[in-house]
Amino acid sequence: MAITFIRVDDRLIHGQIIQAWLPVIKVEEILVVSEETAKDKIRKSMMRISVPQNYNLETLNCKSATNYLKENESKKIMILCHTTKELRCLVDAGVDFKQVNIGGMHYSHGKEELVKNVFAGEEDRENLKFLLDKNIDIDTRMIPSAKNENIKKILN
Repeated sequence: MAITFIRVDDRLIHGQIIQAWLPVIKVEEILVVSEETAKDKIRKSMMRISVPQNYNLETLNCKSATNYLKENESKKIMILCHTTKELRCLVDAGVDFKQVNIGGMHYSHGKEELVKNVFAGEEDRENLKFLLDKNIDIDTRMIPSAKNENIKKILN
């Protein structure tokens, strides 16, 4: 699979993605993996408007995204997952990647800050530990020029 970049960011498409990441990672397409957003026509339309026309945008649930990735192995794809749950679903379905960027997991009730702008509840912590156990590196940069924090030490 030609996954160029994979990120968990609860905001999905926003300025940091468009202005900071897209120019650096050189992809053809953005694949949003979100059970919730895949069902929301208005949100999908708003994201399409936000993405430059020269990028294809797909918004799918985990199962559909897994099939889509198998059918589009030659494309250079950025994957944006809404939560760590969707990310884990991709791993469980056999999607192979060596690194994930955890860029925006914002505060909500029951979550604690791991590093700046990354808050995790118990399920998130379990999912991140699962990734580490699978030898998947976790990058915590919000933008490409930011410093990566060692989340492994924090989770253990």
